[in-house]
Amino acid sequence: DRCRLENEKKYLCQVVCDGEKMIAGIFLNRYKIEGRFSCHIHGLWVDENYRKLGIGKKLKSLAEQWARESSCEWMDSNVNVANTRMIRLNESLGYTVARLN
Repeated sequence: DRCRLENEKKYLCQVVCDGEKMIAGIFLNRYKIEGRFSCHIHGLWVDENYRKLGIGKKLKSLAEQWARESSCEWMDSNVNVANTRMIRLNESLGYTVARLN
């Protein structure tokens, strides 16, 4: 059943833990625009004490893999213009700014 399969791949949430402490996470949503699948990153967070260790890059890489496996043609996110760390991370991974709001 194609509809059921599409619904099964609608969301993905992954977390990283250090022992019992959650130190990072990413939440994705797969949706259609004009009949084509896309992946939206609703949130990517890394605890301040664990930044600059490659955790954010690894989570984005896993997200990209999931999006490809879910037939998504592109990936997007909303980033606050003041969040220069995330903008630099995105640019280092080949993402470009589509628009500024």
